[in-house]
Amino acid sequence: MVSRNYRGLSLGQRLYQRRDRIVIAATEIFAKQGYWHTTVDEICGLAHVAKRDFYDIYDGKEDVFRDLYDEIIEIALDATKQAIHDAPNDLENTFRAGISAFLRIALSDPNRVRILFVEAAGISEAMGLRRREALHEFSRLVQVQFDKFGSSAAVITKHSPYTQRALALVGAAKEVIADWAADRKKTSIDELTENLTEIFTAVFNSIVDFSKLSVS
Repeated sequence: MVSRNYRGLSLGQRLYQRRDRIVIAATEIFAKQGYWHTTVDEICGLAHVAKRDFYDIYDGKEDVFRDLYDEIIEIALDATKQAIHDAPNDLENTFRAGISAFLRIALSDPNRVRILFVEAAGISEAMGLRRREALHEFSRLVQVQFDKFGSSAAVITKHSPYTQRALALVGAAKEVIADWAADRKKTSIDELTENLTEIFTAVFNSIVDFSKLSVS
């Protein structure tokens, strides 16, 4: 069967446009009234998409939420990786660059803030697993820096391994950011960046035994 163009657009292009309208509409509604108070009918209405066309792309509203959550995480993760890659070759500035890049993406839009730090919690077991995957993706970035700067600086003490420390740091940072976002009298993103950089660097310094630092 040959797919016909409509208004100069292929079927694939039309599906992509519908998907884009659905995600934009869902983001707005989820952020405004919450995941549990949002219906597929409302999403379709705001997106100007027929319900049958919605179900050609998504199984339901959780599927849409997962899609937009993944999109935000992918953008934030890519920006963080690039910032770390371009950062000066020392741990503190590397952390500062990565944290700043993530915050600029995650906090640039109030809707993103609500999606990432409020609405994503408690949707389903599957969504809970996806949130943990995202947490581990970012914690691996921290672990790589611990491996890089720790192995080149000194011998690590015999406490919990890098993976646990990195995961604990990222999990704690997530809660700090969520608390920051909920505070109407919040500090600036720059101040938040500096506070988190100080915490990340302090944890690194606490697990490195600098008495065993090799001097060339």
